[in-house]
Amino acid sequence: MSGNILTIPLIFLAVITGGAILYSQTHVETVSAVDVQQLPIGKYFAFTRESSENKYDTSIYVKTSNGKQGVVKVDGTVGDVAGPVAGQIWQFRSTDQACKNTSFKLLYKGGSAEIILSQLGSIDRTCPLHGMLNDGQRLTQITE
Repeated sequence: MSGNILTIPLIFLAVITGGAILYSQTHVETVSAVDVQQLPIGKYFAFTRESSENKYDTSIYVKTSNGKQGVVKVDGTVGDVAGPVAGQIWQFRSTDQACKNTSFKLLYKGGSAEIILSQLGSIDRTCPLHGMLNDGQRLTQITE
């Protein structure tokens, strides 16, 4: 009987550990606000909110050293997000009016995502991102 009582703490430990592992594999961190002034020059993306299951509102930021252009921000959605697990391929679709035909894939690499334009992806000529993003470039993920 005393052997069964000693297993109860181990069962609780296993349940808590399993829950923590499951949460870390499925939880996608969203960002409520991005301070673009604090970002170094580069290319970024941030999940801003979950719009439906496995679909997130997403913003792409490109910060340049060009004072006139400064920071370009394009909003859109990313679908098929199954958590922060590297190797996933996501589809980005712009929701900005100037970029209405902009759509491309992102290969998530854990903390960054590689742009895939060569397979039916395109950035609309009217989109401010046109000429700024190329196939194979990486976007760094912004987290709070």
